[in-house]
Amino acid sequence: MYIKHDATIYVRIKFTDMRKQWYGLASLAEEAGEDPTNGDVFVFCGKTKKTIKILYWRKNGFCLWSKRLEEDRFPWPSFGVDGFTNLDRKQLSMILKGVDIWRAHKEIKYARVT
Repeated sequence: MYIKHDATIYVRIKFTDMRKQWYGLASLAEEAGEDPTNGDVFVFCGKTKKTIKILYWRKNGFCLWSKRLEEDRFPWPSFGVDGFTNLDRKQLSMILKGVDIWRAHKEIKYARVT
């Protein structure tokens, strides 16, 4: 899977109908106000959390990468809202390996120590 170095990675929070292919997934990105043909990456997960699809534009057409787990499930947020959130490459790699980044400790920054 080739992803542009400067690509933004968008993850759809709401579960996606995994019967959708290139244009169906691209339309979900467009509905969220994003341009699926600019080289950014769009990640979708099915309701069973067993399938992930990754859509991106490469030079002259859509590329669709998918992975289906046989005995496990992908970690996925349960925010209950529709829309996309952003990840970096390392976070996407961790999700594909099964690491639940959604429950990881969040970084805390204080203006000063009291």
